Amino acid sequence: MATIRKLRGRWQAQVRRRGVPPRAKSFDKRTDAERWARDLEAEADRTGWVADTRAAEKTTLRELLTRYRAQVTPGKRGAVSEASRINSILRCP
Repeated sequence: MATIRKLRGRWQAQVRRRGVPPRAKSFDKRTDAERWARDLEAEADRTGWVADTRAAEKTTLRELLTRYRAQVTPGKRGAVSEASRINSILRCP
């Protein structure tokens, strides 16, 4: 069962399941917190476990693009133009 509470002006949703570390996330709207908790609980019911997305939440677009440019782009026919497009995206904040 999910717990929704107001914490420091934001809404925090917390989902606890036995045998799995508790997951919590804060939102600006209560409806967003309820939707996240409902989705997480539905996934846990479907699969029997909750996917750990903390690593994906910490990864930035810059890290993904840099890794893609280093690992995938060199094997492509248009590697030079793709690398320049990725570099132009990386220059933007």
